[in-house]
Amino acid sequence: MLEKPDLDEERLITHLRTAYSVPVVTIDFLPLGADVDTAVYRASTRDGTAYFVKLRAGNFDELSVAVPAFLRSHGVTEVITPRASRDGAHFTQFDDRAVIVYPFVAGSDAYTVELSHAQWRTFGRAVQRLHTMILPSNLLNRLPRIAYTARWRDAVRQALHRAATDSFADPLAAELAAFLREHHDATLDLVERSARHAESMQAQPRDLVLCHTDLHAGNLHITAGGDLFIVDWDNPTLAPKERDLMFIGGAQGFAGC
Repeated sequence: MLEKPDLDEERLITHLRTAYSVPVVTIDFLPLGADVDTAVYRASTRDGTAYFVKLRAGNFDELSVAVPAFLRSHGVTEVITPRASRDGAHFTQFDDRAVIVYPFVAGSDAYTVELSHAQWRTFGRAVQRLHTMILPSNLLNRLPRIAYTARWRDAVRQALHRAATDSFADPLAAELAAFLREHHDATLDLVERSARHAESMQAQPRDLVLCHTDLHAGNLHITAGGDLFIVDWDNPTLAPKERDLMFIGGAQGFAGC
């Protein structure tokens, strides 16, 4: 979320103090991420200890915190696990938002930091451990399975239709519509190719493994000391490993690629 949400920050500070036993004195909104349902803050204590506080509105899936916590407890050190509440939970509720508290780990994403050869190998080993992890039934049975639905293909088709038939007063919407009109045929070809690949995958299913599903450069966090962490586990899914590897193989904005 890029715009500060309308909430009572003093009440949030009180919530952090009581629910997490964290002596927070200030919180600062961080304009990060494109998800309109997620707001993040830096919470600081009087002695300078900082926490990364994530507020998630709408539908919150506990798997987004349970999965990385399980991975960390089973040797995948390239994930950051949430701080447990006083009740031992990985998240708490603040009005209509779920609250997740992490240690604040300063760093930058892989859009801006070019990975060294050693860091690429570390990243690769972490992804391999993710894809080969044997999950307990209480996680495995709750994870969604990839379905290759037409949801997003239909959304693109609808956007192409609207770009061709509607007019838009908003400058950004008008710019996007012009782009879609200019690239209509190429975009539609991609949609149709995707549909054919989906049919092929449904006809010849592959082994499903635990996938992050959003493993682009923005979700790889690198510290000044060179440590790296895979963050934002909002949608873990059972899928072919290529569901993650496509981000890396296609570069997806990784600095230096």
